[in-house]
Amino acid sequence: MKVRWNKVQMEAVKLLQKYNVRSAPVPLENIADSLGVAIRKTKLDSKVDGFLYSTTGKSVIGVNQSNVRPRQRFTIAHELGHFLLHRRQILHVDEKDALSLRNQLSAQGVDPYEIEANSFAANLLMPRELLAGDLSTIRIDPEDTKGKRTIKLLADKYEVSEQALLIRLGTLGFIR
Repeated sequence: MKVRWNKVQMEAVKLLQKYNVRSAPVPLENIADSLGVAIRKTKLDSKVDGFLYSTTGKSVIGVNQSNVRPRQRFTIAHELGHFLLHRRQILHVDEKDALSLRNQLSAQGVDPYEIEANSFAANLLMPRELLAGDLSTIRIDPEDTKGKRTIKLLADKYEVSEQALLIRLGTLGFIR
């Protein structure tokens, strides 16, 4: 399977428009609830960030309660990506049930489904338009003290990790 970059971006943008998201942080819990997806914070193996469990008429995102809030938010957005983009491709446990786990392999960029879910999460949590607005008057140099402070402030505003924000800003060409 080839990564469908445009579809991933369009799905995230459609969701942001549908729920009229105009500022950070994106209200993930409200969006998931509106989509009929319950979120459960639970104790999981330290190597598992979360999972998506779907059965006829019901879907649940399980999130590792031991992870920090930015990691939990990225995991929720990642699993929502699977929910919206990969309904037919999720590993089927039986005819009615489906299970997808988010773990350390998810971030390695080898599985197209995981790449899409990660891209969806980044597009959803850190929309290009919102970041462009925030960065319209400043330039970030991640190597200087002021730039590091700005990155920390933006990461806090979007409720994402500084690492996720730096990757997103680099991908969008806002920093080099």
